[in-house]
Amino acid sequence: MPAQKIETGHNDVVHDVQMDYYGKRVATASSDTSIKIIGVSSNSATQPLATLTGHQGPVWQVAWAHPKFGSVLASCSYDGRVIIWKEGNPNEWAQAHVFHEHKSSVNSISWAPHEIGLCLACGSSDGTISVLTLQADGSWDTNRIDQAHPVGVTSVSWAPATAPGALVGSGLLEPVHKLVSGGCDNTVKVWKLFNGTWKMDCFPALQMHSDWVRDVAWAPNLGLPKSTIASASQDGTVVIWTVGKEGEQWEGRVLKDFKTPVWRVSWSLTGNLLAVADGDNNVTLWKEAVDGEWQQVLEVASCSVNAALVSDMCILVSSINFDPCQSLRQELSSVAVGVQFPFTKFVVLRFLEKIEDGLARARAAIKEASRSQSYTSEEEQTFIPRGPVYRNPYAFHQSHIEMVKRFKIWTYKEGEPPLVHQGPMSYIYGIEGHFIQEMEDGMSLINKFLASNPNEAHVFFLPFSIVNIRISFYKPHDFDRGPLNRVTLDYVNAVAEKYPYWNRSHGADHFMLSCHDWAPDISFGNPKLLQNLIRALCNANTSEGFQPVRDVPIPEINVPARQLNQPGLGLHTSKRRIFAFFAGGNHGHVRKFLFEQWEKDNEIQLYEHLPKHLNYFQMLGKSKFCLCPSGYEVASSRIVEAIRADCVPVVIKDNYSFPFSDVLDWSRFSIHVPVSKIPEIKTMLKGISPKEYEKLIQGVNSIKWHFTINRPAKPFDLIHMVLHSVWLRRLNIRLSY
Repeated sequence: MPAQKIETGHNDVVHDVQMDYYGKRVATASSDTSIKIIGVSSNSATQPLATLTGHQGPVWQVAWAHPKFGSVLASCSYDGRVIIWKEGNPNEWAQAHVFHEHKSSVNSISWAPHEIGLCLACGSSDGTISVLTLQADGSWDTNRIDQAHPVGVTSVSWAPATAPGALVGSGLLEPVHKLVSGGCDNTVKVWKLFNGTWKMDCFPALQMHSDWVRDVAWAPNLGLPKSTIASASQDGTVVIWTVGKEGEQWEGRVLKDFKTPVWRVSWSLTGNLLAVADGDNNVTLWKEAVDGEWQQVLEVASCSVNAALVSDMCILVSSINFDPCQSLRQELSSVAVGVQFPFTKFVVLRFLEKIEDGLARARAAIKEASRSQSYTSEEEQTFIPRGPVYRNPYAFHQSHIEMVKRFKIWTYKEGEPPLVHQGPMSYIYGIEGHFIQEMEDGMSLINKFLASNPNEAHVFFLPFSIVNIRISFYKPHDFDRGPLNRVTLDYVNAVAEKYPYWNRSHGADHFMLSCHDWAPDISFGNPKLLQNLIRALCNANTSEGFQPVRDVPIPEINVPARQLNQPGLGLHTSKRRIFAFFAGGNHGHVRKFLFEQWEKDNEIQLYEHLPKHLNYFQMLGKSKFCLCPSGYEVASSRIVEAIRADCVPVVIKDNYSFPFSDVLDWSRFSIHVPVSKIPEIKTMLKGISPKEYEKLIQGVNSIKWHFTINRPAKPFDLIHMVLHSVWLRRLNIRLSY
């Protein structure tokens, strides 16, 4: 029979499709948050019957209940909710129950065998499995398996109601209450209901996979003397697990290493055929031979099938074509053979799923590099970070390799210059303009990080300029943050309404960058909306709401007007005659305290106004220690100026989050002096031995490249380091799908 195309009417990615018991209707789940019910027939005619709305995030799976309970459908979503739908009049659906106790995405649902009752298992990214059971009074009882897979449950499947070896439907035995689950901890676990409590029924957990378990399926049991489970994994393998008698150990056998992630497995009605869907978009059918070996009997390719081999089944496969001009276009291609209901699940490589898979692999590579004290790269490395200035040089090196290999950033195109897509290119806010320009310059070498389509992006850049907003909307001595907050909130709301990405993550994979003192204040415009936004800030003051785990501290640089970096005029250490030096305005309580204590000292040279005959950069180059006190804010260009002059920075600040401190050990190339210790500065610096000082200078030289601006950006330079800091924040979160 030729393939039958079904236009679903969804306007985003389709994640699941299931036929009802009689093979007359298809239910589809999509990222557009809706569910479609579509009528199908043997003459290729299709008819849209209903659209179910109620979820607030992508819908991952749908599942039809047994028709003995009426027309009932369940759905699960990224929004953490499970909705059970019931059809009243034909094609009129209502929500019979909404379960919203999960704290994260619900990834999988499965109806129990009808002998148990109307009972639904739900697996969530919060690590919990919930079992919902309809009671006689119409209410729903909830039983939980807490921490089933602590890092996330990916799949659940019920055991047959009949025990191995029992007669089907004999009614002589109590139905079996067992579940199998797969998780992000790479394990498969079997659960059994004991006296109203679910307990693990396999010790230890079944472990043959080396990566996430993507799907599990318990085989139907038509009186066979054993139980069989199939598990599919990100590692590319399918494992067949079997056990004979109750209480015996499960034994695992690798069906095949497919050399690509395996997404779904599903059994035929009789349990003698297994369908496997892999990452190369192949669906293969496998059958166990008499000698116990599994043999491939069919490959479903290009939505065609040999009817002679599967005359007792209906196979449902689906494909998604990407049209760059028309966003996503969904088409479901089905092949119906015979009159039985389908056994395969919908298979699709979801964009977010692929992104999270790549990040998981990056984390594993970084961890292995740290353990083995080595790195793995497909390309020649021109810069090798080594030495004590790095907290973990091998982990940092591998992380940078993984970033270059995988990291994709989407810069929103909305908005007009100068408020958006344009920023200052010089003075102390210059990094803002250079970063924005670098992120939007298709000719830049950094364009390897620029996503060609937002669906492939790991993070999303909000390219507004705090400096230009300040210039455009404010008069001198106007300090009201209201206009600034309104402009930035309007921009966020505009892209959130136009695209699904902000709402998908609640802003956790979005970032902005600015060195303006007011930049941190945008969060106060709508703290709830912006609570997850990654803020790359120079003014990284932890006492004013900067969160190092979420936010990115970046160095403030006084970018020269006609060049990118200050001149390097540092003398050899043996020729440096100035013990400690600072020149700058006497503003802010830290600098006032510093001047009060040391302005008249002969060895610590402080200048509020540097005499015209003295060159500032030459003075830095003649100094052993360069003082870097806070001004009105903690951010200051003095740190980078000291580094560029081969002068040891003496950072005099409280509550400051140091730039790139995820990978750099600042104690190896700088001195940190709390504000309360300003009277002791001279004693502290005098206590540094010549040997210790030389090590500090070596450290300064080692990290100088990380504080150098290049256009176009180059590996491990300042712009790359900023990107790496954002990359690390993205690695630290996992978005559910």
